[in-house]
Amino acid sequence: MTSSSSSHSKTVEIAKRIAESCRNLITTLGPSSTANNDDQKALSRLEAKAHILRQHAQQLAELLKDAAVLAESPGSILSAFLRDCERDLGLLVAHRAQHPKANTDAGTWRSFEDLLAAYPRLFFFFSQILTMETEEEQMSKLKTKDGNKIVESISTAAYPARRILDSGPQE
Repeated sequence: MTSSSSSHSKTVEIAKRIAESCRNLITTLGPSSTANNDDQKALSRLEAKAHILRQHAQQLAELLKDAAVLAESPGSILSAFLRDCERDLGLLVAHRAQHPKANTDAGTWRSFEDLLAAYPRLFFFFSQILTMETEEEQMSKLKTKDGNKIVESISTAAYPARRILDSGPQE
């Protein structure tokens, strides 16, 4: 494996923490007696997306742990995205836990949904990379049009949600 053993084990740990953060998010997204009907539907959609993200994070952690090879570039890119995902989930959990009664506009819910939908696609893509046997295959897959599109989709989905989360709740 090309990436250092230390950075590789840190990457595995981040993926495991993401799965745990998803569990925490699912807990905060539970039914709210004060949420209006639209908010309740949005909470249910977010909860479903958090479940999917958790499954992909768990699968990715297992694949990372068992990977025979992980080229430096894909490893570095994956580590950066995992740290971003962990940060985004932490902000989303904190936002929801601190303001469970806040009514939220449809655009905000959509931003959160887009963010939670983008990471599983990215994790699935990197899961494919991790099953490849050579660094050359991994690098080739990373540089494909699909690879670029998936990486771009995270930036596109993350920007609006991060802008909302970094600015605090909209009450």
